[in-house]
Formats: sequence, C-alpha cells, structure tokens
Amino acid sequence: DFDNSTAASQINGAITSSEITIWPSTLVGILSGGTAVVLQANNDITVSEAITASNSGNGGNLTMQAGRTIDINANITTDNGNLTLTANETLANGVVDAQRDSGNAEINLTGATINTGTGTFTATISAGADKTNSGTADITLNTVTAGALVMTNNGTTTGSDILDSGVLTVSGTSSFTTVGDGVITLDSANALTGAVTLNTGSSANATVDNGTTALIIAESNVGGTLTLTSGATAGIIDTMATASGTVTVGG
Repeated sequence: DFDNSTAASQINGAITSSEITIWPSTLVGILSGGTAVVLQANNDITVSEAITASNSGNGGNLTMQAGRTIDINANITTDNGNLTLTANETLANGVVDAQRDSGNAEINLTGATINTGTGTFTATISAGADKTNSGTADITLNTVTAGALVMTNNGTTTGSDILDSGVLTVSGTSSFTTVGDGVITLDSANALTGAVTLNTGSSANATVDNGTTALIIAESNVGGTLTLTSGATAGIIDTMATASGTVTVGG
C-alpha cells in the first residue's frame, strides 16, 4: 500500500506482478496541484473510493491504463482536468503479457458519477490483438458530466458494446464508436448539447435518447438500425447539410 503522501514518486516502480493499493488522498494531492497522474496496471484497475480534485485553476489530467478491466466504483471529479481510461491496453504501451489474466476486458462505471467539468472524458477498450488474452466486453457508463466525450470500443469479442445506465450531460461534442457487432445504446434521456458522432460495424444498431435536449447528429456511419429520440422543440438536427458530410444507416 502507498500512504497519503503527495509525492508522485511513491506510486512509481511497483513490481509488475504485485497488487498495490493507492490511497485516494495521494491522487487528490497531486491532481489538486495541477499535476497529471498516469496509473498503469498489467491486469485491472479498481477505484473503490472517491477521487475529488480541487485546485485554484484546473486539476491535473488523470489517465488509467489497464491490461484488462477498469472498474470505477466511486465518484471521480477532476476539476476540469481530462480523464482518460484505456482497458485491454496493449503490449506496445507497456503491458506485460504474462501478467494479463484471461477474461474479457471492460470499462464499468455502474453506480459511479464522473465529472470532468470542462475537461474531456475519454474511454477506450483496445483490440489488444498483440496479447495472449485479449477478450473484450462493454463500456458501461453511468452519470457523466463532461466538456467533451469520446467513447471507443475496439473490442472484437461478441457483445463489445457501449451502454449507459445514467444520464450523460456533455456541453461539447460527443463521439461513440464500436466495431464488429458492438451496439451503441444510450437510452437514459441524456443531454448531449454538442454534435454527436455515431459509428458502428456492418450490422450493429445505435440508439440515442437525448431527453429534452436538441440532438445534433454529425457525420456518422451506423451499420444497423439508427434510433434517435429528442423531446426538444428543435428536435433532431442533421448538421451535415452544411458540413459536406453524410449520415449513413444500414438498417
């Protein structure tokens, strides 16, 4: 375990096969000073207690890279810092193959609230094809507030979807991408204010419920059925007429 010192050096140099615990106060101290933090694990990263940065300016950026799964079981507030999560990280980016256990990689935020303020929240499940164990599963979002949102599930295992279980409130642009048969299902009456980009594989569906907020669809390619809902007076707006792009739907 690492104590609540704010020295960044204390969270470096752990043995690759060891399991470590980092106190939230350690991370908060660093992030609140405006310094970026990168956490890397060959297998899983689990957040069990809240991380709340508070700085006179913007908080530091927080990055987590896991060889398999990232489980966020407590709230994260970055004070306008960027939050970047990568599951099924690759050998090329430092994962030790022998330390990545079998089992499907996922990013699971069920029950947690993410608030990056004006910062960008990025979550990616990599294909991880350079590893012995590279199975993948879902990105499951819960309540999110962000300046911009970038969700990418490059997993090729059947059922590697992007789902929500809480409201997504995004002041800027949002992007959601899956491959293969991975569906995009965002049905929690969200508030995606900026342009939304949707990309799926050849037969996968995409569903977006934008609650009472006008839904602006940017250039997108959905291989299956596209279902869009907005209760706003402006309804659903396709901005591509002026952006020289297309919204392609296969279903």
